[in-house]
Order: sequence, then structure tokens, then C-alpha cells
Amino acid sequence: MNETLRNLFVKRLIENIEVIAPGPRFERFGNAYVDFYLGVPLGHRGLNALGNPVGHTVDTVSDQGHVAAEYTIDKKYFDGDMDKARNDFEHARKKHPNAKDVFLLCTETAGPKRYSEMVEEAAKYRAKHGVSIHLHDGRRIAETIVDRLLGNDAVVERLGEYLPALGQIRDEYEASNLVPDPGNGYLARPAVEKAVADALAASSCVKVAGMGGSGKSQCAAAVAAAQRQQYDLIIWCDASQLRHLEQLASLPVARSGVSRNVVALLRTMRCLLVLDDARVVFDRARVVGMCGTGSKVLITTRQADADAYLIPPLEPEDAREMLGSGIDGGCPAEVFDAVWSTIGGHPLTLRLMNAAVSDRTASWQELVADCQAVAEFVDDRQERIADRILRRLMPALNRELSLFAWAGQPTCDRGFARHAIQPVGLRKLQTYCLTTPDAGASVRIHDIVYSCLGSTPELLTDARQRELGDAFEAYIRSVYSLDLELVAVCYGMKAVLERLVRAGDRRPAFLYCLLMGWDPAEVDPALMGDIHAYAKSLGGVQSPEPIAISVALEAIEARYRHERPSSYDTAKANLLSALPIFPVGRSKSPGYGHLKLPHLMIAVSAAEQR
Repeated sequence: MNETLRNLFVKRLIENIEVIAPGPRFERFGNAYVDFYLGVPLGHRGLNALGNPVGHTVDTVSDQGHVAAEYTIDKKYFDGDMDKARNDFEHARKKHPNAKDVFLLCTETAGPKRYSEMVEEAAKYRAKHGVSIHLHDGRRIAETIVDRLLGNDAVVERLGEYLPALGQIRDEYEASNLVPDPGNGYLARPAVEKAVADALAASSCVKVAGMGGSGKSQCAAAVAAAQRQQYDLIIWCDASQLRHLEQLASLPVARSGVSRNVVALLRTMRCLLVLDDARVVFDRARVVGMCGTGSKVLITTRQADADAYLIPPLEPEDAREMLGSGIDGGCPAEVFDAVWSTIGGHPLTLRLMNAAVSDRTASWQELVADCQAVAEFVDDRQERIADRILRRLMPALNRELSLFAWAGQPTCDRGFARHAIQPVGLRKLQTYCLTTPDAGASVRIHDIVYSCLGSTPELLTDARQRELGDAFEAYIRSVYSLDLELVAVCYGMKAVLERLVRAGDRRPAFLYCLLMGWDPAEVDPALMGDIHAYAKSLGGVQSPEPIAISVALEAIEARYRHERPSSYDTAKANLLSALPIFPVGRSKSPGYGHLKLPHLMIAVSAAEQR
């Protein structure tokens, strides 16, 4: 974390800690804080069942009596000989002589000199008696929360009751991969959700399988939301771009200004990781091996295997409720019979039908006529139902859906989507139930909806294509210096970038993003082009823009990383041959004479640099 940001957080929390009162309230705070600090629940008997203080007891003690804690809001705690602190310590030792760790928590903050004296005295006592004294004044409590506990959603939620600044920090600073809401139109399915929850209780890795639009993602979102209290952190990841588990090590998860990677979180905290819409089959043993104590992984996929829970279609009663949701009088019996006999209990199609009637772009009778054109749900002709209904919504959603037609995929980076169609466009897609549950860094429309876009060529005009291309370039430039947003668009829009560059659109913004998003094995030298020629073309420019310079640097490094696994000597030779393009301090090219390559130098050893 940035040091300035850390100090700001600590200062705000100290101010909150100083005013926690009365004593029983700080004791309840201390109970929760010590539990989180030690990672295990302790016995708290300083307050009775009504929340009132209990005399002649130690505030907190562990089950074996090895840990004890006392809490105070005494404003003179650090004055004079610190009689209050000494009395609390002696009281804890007298009541629990086996205690080896005694925690003393206070709302006040000790001055530097007094705190150093206490630390020195505690060290001498430990050396003589084998008992550790842990003095947590206001500053140390605040620093511990910021340095160790701020990334824990459970901590922020529980301690936020006493420290309003915690909630403000969470709301003010970036968070990614949050637990999603099941979304509009979701019909709770208690039996299905219980089956998934029971599977999670029995195993560290659970797969939920079903066809597109069957409600896998919404079910996973509902289960995750219901189990929030069981985990320190719930992480939602759009897994459609994952090709191997190692990619998770580079996936950043941000909370309250703190960014860590998924694998580290799984091993050090109690996390529920949801890998939504996995396109490849991950080895279950390897997934389990990533999990530390208390962590679980829930995978939704269309590829069922022996271990997967197959999500069933809706029962008739649930399908009827979904079809008529929000419509006065519900769905007429004869209409439901026609729909049910044609498409069965497919949640997405039912929501599409409901949206069409709710928006008054279709009547119940028209839906019956639409059903007569479809033989079976599992047939390809199911898309004809979705296509007919989607066409009715097209006047209201032309601008939004053209974004996905332009992207050539059912997903779009959330930041770019917000830039291109604004928040109102995202809300419209959600209102008409065309998007999957919140996919974090990306917005995703259902596959059945995306497949329908191909039958509406009028959706994407030449002018709209140019408009979206320009908007994409503008967005990349706007996040060029923002790490998380840039990483998200590089990986989430990789296929789009490859298509644009392959078609000849070699704008620096597109090239830079593509180079940043490529894994070493994915680098396409032909698509990357002639690095020397590109660099020389910039040399004639008076003041090359930073992103254009970055393309040259990243291209050299990408080629090195791509070539090294197969031929170290070739990679080394090509890398060294590229370095003279950027001589430092004596270049005849005014565009490059001042450049240095610190990150590129990391790629080669000192001997290779010489």
C-alpha cells in the first residue's frame, strides 16, 4: 500500500478509536479485534448476557488459559507509573497464572518515549518470567487493522460498527471481484441452493454445471451471498478467459486500497472463490491444493463431469412464477401451458419472455404465436424464440447491444462498457435481464442473447464501428496509468485487440494493451510486427507520446519472454540486438536519447547486459 495512503488510514482510525465509549462498548470492540488478530475465537466474560460489566473477572481468556486480555478507555492510562496498566496485568496473571500472552488494549495512544519504555519493560519481563505483554494502544490497533486486517471483508463489516472510518475507506477506495447480486428477475431456488451449499460444506472444490442460461451463475451468487458470514472474503472471478490455474496468481483483488493476488488470499484467509463460467476443465486436486484452511472454490461451467452438480431446470410452479413476475394477474394458464410445452423450464428464455410482456412490446397472445414456431427447447430453434423476443427489445437496446456485436464476444470490460454506453446503458441491459450476474471486471450478456446478434446485421453500422473503435482507444488512454483498470481491459478484451490489430488497426493504444495482455506463449511475432521499423518510425517524431514509446519497449520484452523458453540463445541475441535502438545519452534520434530501460534490464542478467 502507498505509504501516504497508509498513514492517512491510520490517522482516521486512531481518531475513531479514541472516542469509542462507554467502557462496555470498547470491550465488545476489543473482543472482536482480538479474535481477528489471533485468528481464533476466545472466551469473553467481561460482560454479562445483557452487555453489562462483570466484576472480578478477566475480560477475555482462551480456552486453555494461555491467552488473557484486558480493555480500558481510561484517559490517564499512560500517565505517571501507569498504575491502571500494571493493575490490569497483575489481575490477569492472578486469575490465570498459566497465561503466557497478556493483551492490554486501550483507546489512548502512548507517546513515543512512553511506548518505548513499555516495550523495553515487557521484554525484560518476558526474559525473566516467560510471559509476553502485548500493549495495543490506539495507534497500534489502527496500524494492525490497516496492515493486517483491512483486506478482510468480515473485519470491515464487524469492526465498522465501532469505527465508521472503516466503512468510509471501503466505500471510497477501489474494490474488485466483489460478491455479486443474483440480479433482476432471479427466482430463489431453495432446494438447488441448499444442494450447492451442502456440497461446499463437504468439499473444498464444487462444480455446478448446466447449459447456458440455466441459472448457474445466479445460483452461485445467491449461495455466496447467503454464506458471507462464513468467510473472510468472497471473490468473484469471470473465468471465461482462464486457460490454466497459474493465471490466478496474477489476478489482483482490491479491497479498501489494498491489492493482493487470489492465490495468496486463498492460502492465508478463509475465502470463497467463485470461478464463473469456466471454459476449460480444471483438475480438482490442483484446485483443492490452492486452498488453505477454511477456503473453498465454487466453479460454474457448461462442461459436466462426474463430480459436478447438474443444475436442474425450473419446476412448473417456479417457471409459472418467473414468467408472470411483476405483471398484474400473472401469466394466463393457457399461455403458460403453451410456453411450458415448448421450452420447458429454461430460466433465461422465461425471463426474456417476461421482459417482452412487462415492457408491453408483446402480448401474451403474441408469445403463444411465437411458441408455435418452435419444436423443442433443446433444438437449435430455441434461438428463434430468443431472436423474436430480442427483436422486440431492439429499439430500446440497439446502442447497448451493438457494443457486444462490435466486440465479437458476449463479454466486455466493465470500465470500457461504462465509458461507451454509460451507467444508464448498463442498467438497461440488467433491467431487461440480458446480463449474467455481476461478473466483476466484465459485463456479460447471455450466450443465447449474443448468438441472436448475428441475425441482426443492421445492429452494427460502419459509423457505429468507427465510433466504438475511437471510444475504445480513448478509454485505454484514460486508464494508461491505472494498474487495475489497465490489466482488466488488457485481459478481458484480448481477443478484441487481436482482431483489431490483425485487421490493420495498429493504433499505439491497441498495440500496447495487446502486448501487456499476452502471456509469453500467446505472443504472435507476426502480429507484433517489425520492432526495429516501429522504433525507427518514432525516432523521426519530435516528441513521441509515452504510450507509443511503451509499445516499443513492451514489444522487445514480449519477444524476449516468448523466445526464451524455446531458445535462450536466440532470445538473448535478439534482445541484445534491440538495445542499440535506445542508446542512452548519445542517440542521434531526439525521440529516444533520454530513455532508460529499468524494467527491460530485469529480463537479462548483469553479464548479458555487459
